[in-house]
Formats: sequence, structure tokens, C-alpha cells
Amino acid sequence: KTFKTKLQLFKISLLLASIFIKRPALFLLNRTTKREMKLLTHNILQHNMKDGKRGYPLVIQATKIDKVEADYNPEFLIRMLDRLEYPVLVHALEMIGMKDFLPIMLPEKFAEEEEFMKHLHHALLEIEIVDGEMICPVSGRKFPIKDGIPNMLLTEEETAADVKP
Repeated sequence: KTFKTKLQLFKISLLLASIFIKRPALFLLNRTTKREMKLLTHNILQHNMKDGKRGYPLVIQATKIDKVEADYNPEFLIRMLDRLEYPVLVHALEMIGMKDFLPIMLPEKFAEEEEFMKHLHHALLEIEIVDGEMICPVSGRKFPIKDGIPNMLLTEEETAADVKP
């Protein structure tokens, strides 16, 4: 694996760890490291509400999108597809104006279809949402994306336990 691919996997691991332990992992990243909000990241983010409801998938309203180059790694894509919600990825592409970029249904032998795999690679790893917001479909809560960093921090009110005196 190239250094760039390993760095991307490390960033994804940090993000997943920060979601599961409910603490931001940004302090672990070098300040000079470019942070990106990719559709891969969007696919795993959700709004967990105090009442147990789950806001998923988040609606994307992008005001700035960039396209960057990333090393093509079909093995990584195949492994990630087991962990992703493919229909959510297709819907995310629609929300950013790329309807019909990927087929609605995952091809049965997708690993053998090179054109599909390259489109999947582009969708997951080369499209960056630089600015905009994600909106919880349940609560309507808006989570800003600024310079490629989604701010998913909850307010004190959202995290406070219901304590009765």
C-alpha cells in the first residue's frame, strides 16, 4: 500500500474511533494534514439523539465540492462495500448533483466490472465536500461542514442527562 492510502485509512480509523467513543479525534491529526469530508465518511455518520432515535442518513447540502486524486485500490473498495450502505451512497451522489453516476442497484459481480469499480473509487475517495452542511432527517439539526471538517459536536443540551432533583 502506498503511504497516501495508509494515511487515508488512518484518518478513517480515527474518525470511526471518535464516533464510537464520542470524542473528537482531530487533536490526533497533524495540523498540516489536509482534512477531507468524503462520501465514504458521510456514509457512516449519523445523529444519535438523546431519546434513542437515530438520524440516518444525513442530508447533504454542499456549497463547495472539490475533486482530488486518490490511489486506486480495488481491494480496499471491495472490503469497504461490506461496511457501507450502498443505497445511501447513491442517494448522497444525487444530493450533490451526480445522479446516475452509480447504478441504483449494486451489480452482482461488481468486483469484475472495472468501470463500476473506478466510478465507485471516484465517488468514495475523490469527491470532497469542502463547505456546506448535513441535516438530520429526524430532528432537522444542522451540522456544518467547514474546510472539509464536519462538526458533529452536540450541544450541552443535547448531551445532558435527564436528572431529576
